Amino acid sequence: MFAMAGIASDKYERAVTIIKEQLQELKNGNFTDEELQTTQYMLSNQILEQVDSARGSIDLLYQNVLTNKHRSVEDRVKEIQNVSREDVTRIASEITLDTVYLLTGKEDSQ
Repeated sequence: MFAMAGIASDKYERAVTIIKEQLQELKNGNFTDEELQTTQYMLSNQILEQVDSARGSIDLLYQNVLTNKHRSVEDRVKEIQNVSREDVTRIASEITLDTVYLLTGKEDSQ
């Protein structure tokens, strides 16, 4: 799992703290049914939008190759809709922090 955020570099520590707190909230099951349903809806729509482009369709097919499973778009959407609160908390509990980094750039001096 990845947590990515576009932040100002001076807000880095605060952003890391918030991300860690939010992961703990997931582990504790502190989210509403509405938040779960909204997330399921958004993820389902992202998958449905993927098939609207050649690149998205290729990505979905490549995922089938990588996992050695044939899952149709409908199967994927159904799997997302079937995720329970318990599934979320169980999987969240298995997540451990691995790498944290901040990408910065230099402003053009001209």
